[in-house]
Amino acid sequence: MNYTASPALCEELYELTHWLVTDDSGRYPAHYDALDEKQNPVYEPDVPAYDLGFMLRKLPRIVKLDYNPDAGTTPWTASYVTEDSWRSRFADTPEDAVCQLIIHIIKAGVLKP
Repeated sequence: MNYTASPALCEELYELTHWLVTDDSGRYPAHYDALDEKQNPVYEPDVPAYDLGFMLRKLPRIVKLDYNPDAGTTPWTASYVTEDSWRSRFADTPEDAVCQLIIHIIKAGVLKP
């Protein structure tokens, strides 16, 4: 199973970047919010599901991902560090922390989609 950022964050990131991602079969992984009558997922084809590996490959090499089990509901931190700035985002999953960081640094003009 591939873990992905939340549907809302994936949608926001897709609106900023229009990045497409395909799985090994060439299909676009997507989120689902419902099950059909046979309990199969009903996919939302308009929003790609971004996994951690895909997102990390889009970031500059100076990104730090930390886990702090004592941090309560947001134990994951994704940080972008340069000589003059430190930008961090916190979340309950590493996928959401990295997705939030990408959205933040794109909006700040640091990363070009």
